[in-house]
Amino acid sequence: MGFPEFSGVCKVTPFTTKVRTVPLISQGSYLTNIRLELTIQTYLIVLGAIIVIFLAGLWYFVPLLSGLPWIPAKTKRIHRALELSALIPGEKLYDLGAGDGRVLIVAARDYGAIAIGIEISPVPE
Repeated sequence: MGFPEFSGVCKVTPFTTKVRTVPLISQGSYLTNIRLELTIQTYLIVLGAIIVIFLAGLWYFVPLLSGLPWIPAKTKRIHRALELSALIPGEKLYDLGAGDGRVLIVAARDYGAIAIGIEISPVPE
């Protein structure tokens, strides 16, 4: 049983600029010669998606490569953190990424701790 030759034409919509002909059956083989013509709108959508993905990647990777910005801790938070640590006078406190030493100063002055700070950046930005 054979199939008749068929050639379909798609409708022209606001998002298409070309009419495409899709021969479904050609010379006895099924679904041959299917041709898809991309429109300008399709290219713009794909380009827009690529730009969005690129900008999202920049948003994520640039801070990782250049380092995160320095944000000083508030005194209230420093006191709360040191209260939770239950420091006793004479106990050593190491602060990695000490910044300008705010935590060290509060720990030594208010809690009597021996405060040691480690910072790789000589001057906070």
